Amino acid sequence: MHVFLNDNLLSGALPESLGKLSHLKQLWLQNNSFTGSLPAYFGKLIDLEVLSLGHNEFGGTIPREFNQLQNLQYLDLSSNLLTGLEFIESENKLGGLQVLALGANKFRFQDAGKLALRERLPTCDIFF
Repeated sequence: MHVFLNDNLLSGALPESLGKLSHLKQLWLQNNSFTGSLPAYFGKLIDLEVLSLGHNEFGGTIPREFNQLQNLQYLDLSSNLLTGLEFIESENKLGGLQVLALGANKFRFQDAGKLALRERLPTCDIFF
C-alpha cells in the first residue's frame, strides 16, 4: 500500500490510525503543516520502505522505535523542528537505509556527531 498526500495543506498531529496500516510500504506526507512529535507507532510499520515527512513542523526527537523499520530505504525528515536522534543512539537495525535527509532542523551536530552517525549507517547517503 502507498499513501501520497504531499502538498495538501494538511495540519495537526498525525492520526493514530496511520499506525494500523500494517502493509504500508510508502508514506509521502511532505510539504504540509503537520505538528507535534513523530509518533512511535511508525516502528510497528515494519513493511515501510519510504517515509517522507519533510517540510512540516514536527518537533522533538526521532523516536527509538524508528530503528525497528528494517525495510526502510528512504527517510526524509528535513525542514522540520526536530532536535534529537534517539533512534540512532539505540541498536542499529537500519541496514537497508539508503537515504537519510535531516537538513534544516534544530539538531546541534558537531563534526564528531556527524561522523558517528555516518559510522552507524555506513552505506547510507546522509544529508544534513
